[in-house]
Amino acid sequence: MRRSTLANGLRVVTVQRGGSPLVALKLLIKVGSRHDGERPGISHVVEHMLFNREWDAGGSPFNRIEGTGGDLNAVTHREYTALQAVVLGEYVPDVLRAFGAVLAPLEVSPEQLSREREVILHEIEAAADSQTVLWDLFLQGMWDGDALARPIYGYPETVRALSAADLDAHFARYLVPSRMVLAAAGSLDHDEIVRLAERHLGWARADAWQDAFPPPGRGSGQAALEKQLQATHLALGVEAAGMRDRRRPSVKVLHILLGSGATSRLHRRLRLSRSLVYHASTLAMAYEDRGYLCAYTTCSPHRVREVIEAVIEEFDRLRREPVPHEELAEAKLRYEGSLARHFETALSVASLVAIEELIDRFEPFEESVAAVRRVTPEDLQAVAQQVFALDRLVLARVGRATAAAGAVGG
Repeated sequence: MRRSTLANGLRVVTVQRGGSPLVALKLLIKVGSRHDGERPGISHVVEHMLFNREWDAGGSPFNRIEGTGGDLNAVTHREYTALQAVVLGEYVPDVLRAFGAVLAPLEVSPEQLSREREVILHEIEAAADSQTVLWDLFLQGMWDGDALARPIYGYPETVRALSAADLDAHFARYLVPSRMVLAAAGSLDHDEIVRLAERHLGWARADAWQDAFPPPGRGSGQAALEKQLQATHLALGVEAAGMRDRRRPSVKVLHILLGSGATSRLHRRLRLSRSLVYHASTLAMAYEDRGYLCAYTTCSPHRVREVIEAVIEEFDRLRREPVPHEELAEAKLRYEGSLARHFETALSVASLVAIEELIDRFEPFEESVAAVRRVTPEDLQAVAQQVFALDRLVLARVGRATAAAGAVGG
């Protein structure tokens, strides 16, 4: 892996991977829904408008990249906006040229915004019928009122209120080179990627807005959306480790032990032993300054209480009992294999490198594995006792609960 920083502050990181004709490029900008301030949804709208321009006939970035057999996409997350492309190696210059065109200063007309606003409002409607709403509810239950707890898409009323001037100001404030990372993985030449970045992304240096997030408040601990569904969706978890938290290796192991694969504790208990669910898993999410560890499953409405109680009991068992050395060793090996699988494709490598480099620093595979291997049963129990406190549990539910689910279930 090689790193360079352009004169304007843009960071370029490349990973050489032979054996494939493809190159993946990921350009991350440190602006997401948590940066939306008083205009929830504005980062997502800006992302849409990056592509909603007046292009020459046949000259849009999609035409250029898809016309070479490649793929181009953009997405808004809570902490960043991403442009990504996967192409045959000879077309890498086309990608950097396309990125440069997409990130040219916005000149949004009211008519363009009005047309795209309707598309985004349909996207918000569709999200309300997807699993996205469960995670929005979970974050509201954990950090209600915090910017991280708001839907990435914003709300219909806030999207309708946005003006072209609002978008221009948001773009100018956050889309500056020093808040960006370009990561590339595949059969490539680092110096050539840097040269192309200087040519197409070498804008003048600009002062970067410095993030200043207030400490998160505590949510109510529960949030529910009653819907007439055959299966009830549940997310039950706790605040855990952010990207820079020294407890993060232990949280990774807790995630593997609890809900990664058919040998995990939740799968064995909820499916194999109790036949309460078809599948149970966990998610360990790390943001810059905080994170969470959450169990996710679906069950019949009349089994909601039993499932919640079983998950809580597994959380509590990690507080009370040290993990046996053999089980811990197996979990560490599963983590190593899982991480290796995440490095299978050029796009996954570029994504991992870009996210970690943007938010904190990229942790190489060997370093991440070594940190997890050092975790002891005592480390795990100490972290479990810190995070799995009953008064800190957060439950989100979408669907019905035909029997009372206890104090946490609502």
